[in-house]
Order: sequence, then C-alpha cells, then structure tokens
Amino acid sequence: MKIKLLSVLQIMLSSLSVVARTSTPPSSDNNTLFMYLLGGSTLLLLIVVAILLKNNAKLSNEFQKQEAERRATSVNHRYELDRLVGERTKAMEDADCLRRKYDESIFEVEEGNRKIEALEQALEQTKITDTRPNFSGDSDHELKNIARNAPSTITNKGMIAKCEQADGRFYLKQTARSDRKTLYRIFEHEGRYLFTLDQSNLEAIKNALSFYDVYVDGYCESVNAFQTEFTFIDILNGGEGKLSKEGDRYKVIEKLKIKFR
Repeated sequence: MKIKLLSVLQIMLSSLSVVARTSTPPSSDNNTLFMYLLGGSTLLLLIVVAILLKNNAKLSNEFQKQEAERRATSVNHRYELDRLVGERTKAMEDADCLRRKYDESIFEVEEGNRKIEALEQALEQTKITDTRPNFSGDSDHELKNIARNAPSTITNKGMIAKCEQADGRFYLKQTARSDRKTLYRIFEHEGRYLFTLDQSNLEAIKNALSFYDVYVDGYCESVNAFQTEFTFIDILNGGEGKLSKEGDRYKVIEKLKIKFR
C-alpha cells in the first residue's frame, strides 16, 4: 500500500513539473495568480497524500487486527482439536479397560459357577441321607410296629424327586439336583416304586410347610390337622408311600403317612 501511495505522489509531482516546464512564463500581472494556483495545487496534493496515508494506516491496522484474530482463532481451533483428540483417546482407553474388566468378571463368574457345581456334586456324593422316620414318642407299640414293617430300601439314598401336578393327579419326577422343591425321594423295591420324605433336606421341609397345598396335601396323609406353627414332619407307618410309573413320572397311588409337629 505504501508503494502505491508513493507512486501516486511521484506521478502528481511529475505532472506539476511538466506543467511548470511547458507553461509560458507568466507576465508580471499574472505572476501572483500563478503562485496562488501553484501553492493551492501543492496544498491539495499534501491533503490528498495525508488522507491516503491515514487510510493506509487505518487499513494496515485493520489488516493486522484481522490477522491477529485469525491467528488466535487458528490457535484456539488447534487447542480444541488437541483436546478432542485427547478426550477420544482417553475414552478409547477407558472402554478397553472396561472391556477387560467385563471379560475378567465373566471369567470369574464362570469359574465361580464351576466351583459351586463341583462343591454341590461333592456334597451330593458325600451327604448321608437320614431317611429314618422321626417318632413322636406317643407309644412303644407304634415304634416297634414301624421298625418291624419298614423295608430296607428306606435306608438307601434313593432318587431325588420334584413335585408335579396334572389333571388333578400328583406326580413325582426324578431330578438331578436337590433344592427346596425336592421334598421326596423315590425307591424301587421288589418291582414296586415307593417314596418317602427326604428329612435331611430341611430347606425343602420348611418350604413345604409354607406351601402345604403344593408339596404335602396331594402326597401325604396326616394323622393331625395342619397348622401354620408346625416346623417339622414325622413319618409314620412304614415310612413310605406307593407310586405307579407312567413314562418318566411316578403317580402317587398311596399317600405317605405323616404327622406334623
């Protein structure tokens, strides 16, 4: 911009020089007028130069200001971009960390399940099932009668059984795992299928007393009326009920004799 202003000033000065050289020498009468014209032209030229220089300074300041703003904006954008890249990198690292923790948790859960299954199998193999009937002590005759008539199969482990109902009939079905729903054990004795209470499964007895209609009513015949305050079930009269096998289930054909206490 300064070069352009100097060029304009040089052209104007050259023009004035040409005018001065080509003009005829002024007469004495016109000398004063000529000097006024020359001075006015010079003053005008100076004013124009001053205005151009002022505008040039203003434009230069505006340009410098815009350039500074552009640089500041560029720096801010670069900082923002660096921040976003850093946050993205950190988010990816956090995601990888969470994925590793999730995989480790899944592995620990599976390992825990395997240990639980192994413990349950070991417990099932080593647990001694006490299926001997509990006696209320009402009479010596009752004790002797039960001991004499109880078959030897009730001392065996038997098959774990869960309760099922269909069309108003009650069934037992063999299952692999003992839990609070497996109140009974199934035995086979001389071609007959019998069942009795698993009195070692205290959790199942407690659950059966809470859901009498589901686990007791269709399978057992009690010598006393059921009451909610009872906490245990005694087996009477041989300690067994009778079953009829139907497919993979066993239908109750003779209920187990019991007494609540």
